[in-house]
Amino acid sequence: MSRVPRLLLFLCAVFCACPLALAETANEPSRLQTAQPDDAPSALAVDLEAKGFRLGAPAFIRILKADSSLEVWMLRGARFDLYRRYSICKWSGVLGPKLFEGDRQSPEGVYFITGGDLIVNARWHRAMNVGFPNPRDRVLGLTGSGILIHGKCSSIGCFALSDDVVEDVYDIVQSALEAGQLRVPVHIFPFALTAEKLAGAGDEEWSDFWKQLKRGHDLFLRDGLPPRTYVCNGRYAFQSRRSPVVSLAGNPVCSLLTRPARPVAASLHSGGPRLAMTPRLPVILHQGADAQAANCGPRDRHCLIVKVALRSAVPCPRKYGRCRNPQIAAVKSVDCPLKYPRCRKTGRRTQPAVANLKTKRAVR
Repeated sequence: MSRVPRLLLFLCAVFCACPLALAETANEPSRLQTAQPDDAPSALAVDLEAKGFRLGAPAFIRILKADSSLEVWMLRGARFDLYRRYSICKWSGVLGPKLFEGDRQSPEGVYFITGGDLIVNARWHRAMNVGFPNPRDRVLGLTGSGILIHGKCSSIGCFALSDDVVEDVYDIVQSALEAGQLRVPVHIFPFALTAEKLAGAGDEEWSDFWKQLKRGHDLFLRDGLPPRTYVCNGRYAFQSRRSPVVSLAGNPVCSLLTRPARPVAASLHSGGPRLAMTPRLPVILHQGADAQAANCGPRDRHCLIVKVALRSAVPCPRKYGRCRNPQIAAVKSVDCPLKYPRCRKTGRRTQPAVANLKTKRAVR
């Protein structure tokens, strides 16, 4: 072949290849633009945000064994709301509490996950130790260990989830603990403890035990806050978070059910920036009336009423007997109307204290 045809063939090949090369080059920026930055929010964080929640907010877990469901509740405003209900792949045994090591039974009752209970390994993918046996279990001589919420969908006493589900639950719990929640409560029930279902289970071996748990079950659904849990002579007792703390001084048979808080291990910290500290509960629920009066703003009408109530030494009238405690008077606006801070001033000043406050503000 002569040199001229060869040269023509070479030039044709070059010009034909150029459009392909240009097309590939044109596509390259689009691939770069679609790459996700390292600090982009996770799909979980985006979904939480869309539902009005925030990754790092305090969390609460409820398990209903009969339904094979695990509910994740998160603090939104002044109460916990349901974020998502996940399916449990497998749990072991039958309805009722765990009694001894090796009985292949999943427990029931009130437990807590702390930072030291988070586990990442190939056996379970992600896992969280619920802390069985708790102090109440130990009082009754119940034994066992290593009761987890974990992945891999197999169980001999634990609550097993699929790997994608356990990742979501683990990330929510870890983020809450890293953001300041000391322990994540886990309430495990045989089923939703409604009056109808309990009546139908009246002949069951564990019906009395389930009746103990019912008050805690109902208080949470009513208040949207995990109730305080006590152990009294080996039995569960519950108190609303919206009520003043009961003093256990001189009470030899009752103790507050809790679990020592342990920090999240450094090796388990998420790679992203640390989450902002979040109050464990709404401020009004873990501050006394004195602290509320000291910390709220000078233009806050409720703050002024609380201050007047605290200064008043006048007892409440009999019809406001529940309001004699100044903290209850400040918080329970339904039972103690705001126009009766510490109920009512008496004597020379017959006007309600709130009227005096309005007058003072008008003078200013």
